[in-house]
This record gives sequence, C-alpha cells and structure tokens, in this order.
Amino acid sequence: MVERQHNELATCKSELHQLQRRLQQQTHYDEALDDALRRESVLKDAAAEQQARLKYLENVNASLVAALDSAKKELGSSQKEFSQIIEQQRAGAYQSQLKLAQQQLQNQAEADKTLSDSLMRERSNQQLEQQQIQQLTSMQTTLNESHQHESALEEELSKLQEHSQFVVHKNASLLMEVNNTRAQLDAMQLQHQQFTQRLQQLDTACRDSEQREMVLQTDITGCRSQRQELQQQLEQTLQRESGLKEEIDNLRSDQLSAEVNSLSIKKQLDSEFQNKLDVVKNEQRKTAERFQQKQQQDAQVIVGLQQRQQNILQEIEALQQKELQDQATIQFLEEEKQKGFAHIDYLVNLLNQEREEVDYMNCCINDAASDEA
Repeated sequence: MVERQHNELATCKSELHQLQRRLQQQTHYDEALDDALRRESVLKDAAAEQQARLKYLENVNASLVAALDSAKKELGSSQKEFSQIIEQQRAGAYQSQLKLAQQQLQNQAEADKTLSDSLMRERSNQQLEQQQIQQLTSMQTTLNESHQHESALEEELSKLQEHSQFVVHKNASLLMEVNNTRAQLDAMQLQHQQFTQRLQQLDTACRDSEQREMVLQTDITGCRSQRQELQQQLEQTLQRESGLKEEIDNLRSDQLSAEVNSLSIKKQLDSEFQNKLDVVKNEQRKTAERFQQKQQQDAQVIVGLQQRQQNILQEIEALQQKELQDQATIQFLEEEKQKGFAHIDYLVNLLNQEREEVDYMNCCINDAASDEA
C-alpha cells in the first residue's frame, strides 16, 4: 500500500509538472495573443491611413468637380466672346457693304463721265468683293475651329464626369471594405475578451486543483503518520505477545519442575508430600486461573487492535476513493484545458484568416491607388 501511495504521489507530481508546462504554454499563447493585438492595432492604423487616403481622394474629387465647373464657366465665357466677335465682324461687314454701296452710287454717278473710271471702279469692287469673300471664309474657318474646340472640351468634360463617377464608386467600395474591417475587428475583440475570460476560469480551476492537491498531500502525510503509529502499536503488541509466550513457557517449565520435585519428594517424603500436595494444587489452580485471565485480557486487546486495524484500513480505502475522485477532477480539468487549447488554436486560425483578408484588402487598395495614379 505504501509503494502504491508513493507511485500515486509520483504520478500526481508528474501531472503537476505537466500542468505547469501547460501553464507555460498558455503564457506563450497569451504572448501570441498580445502580438495579435499589436497587429490589430497596426491594422487599425492602416485603416486610419486608408480613411485619410479616402479623404484625400474625396478632396481630389472635389477639386476635379471645381475644375469641371471652372472649365464650364470658361466654355461659357469663350462662347460669349466668340458670339461677340461674330457680331462685331457682321456689323463691320454691314458697314463695309454700306460704304461700298455709297461708293457704287458715287461710281455710278461718275460712270456717266468716263467708262474708264467705271471699269476701274468695277475692278476695285471685284477686288473688294474677293477680299470680303476671303474674310468670310476665314471667319468660317475660325468658327469651325471654335466648334471643334467646344466638342473637344465637351468630350473632356464627359471623361472627367465618368472619372468622377468611377472615383465616387471606388470611394463607396472602399468605405464598405473599411466598415467590414471594423466589424471584423470588433468581432475579434469580442472573441479575445471571451478567450481571456475562459483563461481566467482555467487559471482559477488550476489554482483550485493545486489547493486540492495540497490538501491531498496533507491527508497522505497524516495517513503515513497514522500508519507509522499503527505499526508501532503492532510492534508493541507483538512484543507483549512474545513476553506472554515467554511467561507461559516459564510457567510450564516451573510446572514441570514442580512435578519433578513432587515426584522426588513423593519418593523421599510421602508424608510431607501429601501434606503439601493440597497447597501445591491450590497454587497451580491460582496460576491456571491467572493464566486464563491473562489470556482473556490479551485476546480482548488483540480483538481491539484488529478492530482498530480494520478501521484504519477503511480510512485508507476512503482516502484512496478520495484520491480517485481528485484524479477524476484533475482529468476533467485537463480536458477543459485541452478544450481551451483547441479554442486557442481556433482563434489563432481566425487571426491568420483575418490577416490574409487584411493583406488582400491592402493589395486591392494598393491596386486601386495605382490605377488612380
């Protein structure tokens, strides 16, 4: 039984070492979780940078819209200028035509004077008409160029509007991604809080198990001390039994010697032996009665010791059952720790997935930034 208890203590110590190792592993997992939290803070900083980038893109979009408005205003002002130029050119043409008509009337009045002057005037009129036609063609070309410039500006405006719409859609998608990352970060924070609560529960359970183990060790030391006391009592009873056996042997030897002496005395002194025979018988009777009483007392003592030994064995069995129950509780705590380790692995996998998703989002944002650039 003592060896068995020593073996059980050795197993308990090994289990304690295993629990300490697992606690060290839990500390490593806590450090990993701290690293994950730091990375989450880095991700939050990246999200803040993304928000700043979005604000910058919004400012760029606003500047583009302002540029579009200014371009529209410039187009309106250029159209007004072109219309004013055309009206001025038309007014100048009318004035020139009126002057030419007056000159023609004067020329017609003077044509009666000389044909040569009329021919010269006709030639001059033809030249003036050709100059007017050239001026009109140049004005038409300028108008065509202005229309082409207006169409190019309208195309640029349409392109700028499409780009602004693309930027708006891109900003909306980036805002959706940022909101999703925020929700995922909130969920990860909740999972981390739950995991910390679970670790606290496991720590309390481990402390309870350590306290129970200390109580078991104290109980085992008490059992050992009781066992030593019982062994001492058994040794004392055995010594007393050996002393009683020696006394019985001495009494038997005394009885034999008395019988021998009585026979010798019978042979030598029959008369004296008969007188003393009654005395010897009385003494033998008394010694026999004393011996029987002593045997009965020793038997009662032995029965009491046996009962006490049975009680001690029952107490040892109860302690063994208690040790089995404590072992069951320790196994339950180990299963709970294994569940906690599995939950930690699950959280680590989730963190890795979140990192991959964040890396993918960063790649998408970088691609979008490169496309915008």
